[in-house]
Amino acid sequence: MTVNYQQRFVTVDFSTSSFYSDSFQVNRNLISYLQVPATWGSTFITFQGSVDGSTFANLYSVSGNAFVVTVNSTSGKIIPLDQTVFSGIKFLQVTSGKIGSEVLQTSPQTIGIGLGRYLTDNRAGVSQNTSFNFGGSGKIF
Repeated sequence: MTVNYQQRFVTVDFSTSSFYSDSFQVNRNLISYLQVPATWGSTFITFQGSVDGSTFANLYSVSGNAFVVTVNSTSGKIIPLDQTVFSGIKFLQVTSGKIGSEVLQTSPQTIGIGLGRYLTDNRAGVSQNTSFNFGGSGKIF
C-alpha cells in the first residue's frame, strides 16, 4: 500500500468590523499551517469550530487551555500548527486576538491556511478520495 499526502490552501478574510474570519468547511482535511501577512495587526490568533457551520465555539486543547497561536506582527510568517487540536472539527473560523481580548484589524486582512489529506492507493482497486469541498466563503488555491 502506498500512502500519499495531498496539500491544499484556503484563504480566509478579515474585515475591519469583525474579530472573526469567514468560516470554511474542513471536510476531513488536516489543518497544517497558517500563512500570516506582515500587515497582521494582532499578536495572537485563536480559533472557533462548529459541527453545523452556524454555531461556533472557542477551540481548546485536550488539557483545557485555549488554543492560541502567537504571531510576530513585524513580518509575514508561516506558522506550523498542531493538527490534533483540529481533529474532528467540521467547520473552522479564525479569531483575531485571544478569547475575551479580541482585536479588530485596522485594514482588511487575508490569512492562508494549509490543508492536507492522506490518500491511500491500494493499486488492486485504486481508491483515492480526491474531492475537496470546502464550503463556506473561503477561497481555495
